[in-house]
Amino acid sequence: MRTPSLRVRVVLAVLGLMAVALVGLGLLVNAVLAARLHDDLRDRLTERAGFAQLLAARGYTDQDLADRLTGQGITAVVQDGGSAVYGRNFPPPGGAGRPGPRPPRPAVDTASVPVESGAGGVLTATLPLSRGSLTLSADGGEIGHTLGQLR
Repeated sequence: MRTPSLRVRVVLAVLGLMAVALVGLGLLVNAVLAARLHDDLRDRLTERAGFAQLLAARGYTDQDLADRLTGQGITAVVQDGGSAVYGRNFPPPGGAGRPGPRPPRPAVDTASVPVESGAGGVLTATLPLSRGSLTLSADGGEIGHTLGQLR
């Protein structure tokens, strides 16, 4: 029985090592990117929750509050005594119902915002309001889509 030449064995060994290294690198990049995207989503949700506290203190109506907070993968729902108001992804035409000019987004303390992880990678933050409660939710579906494209 004839053994393969040294050249064939070296080429196969190098190709095997390269394949293992590339698979390992791909898994590492996938894990690091997934962690970073989840952290970014959590940060966006907590920042939006802090902004919600400022808007609620300025007297925005339930619908305006939900509309202003919905967008960029975050959905806002204001519950006021059993009825729920869902946010839209666009502002009302002409800014109707908004009390005064649009305020700038100041820095807020978001350390006290409780963010919970739910089923399917959904993050939620529930804030009490004087007239009910506000629930912000962020779906991790875009993260899965991005990771799928990477793979």
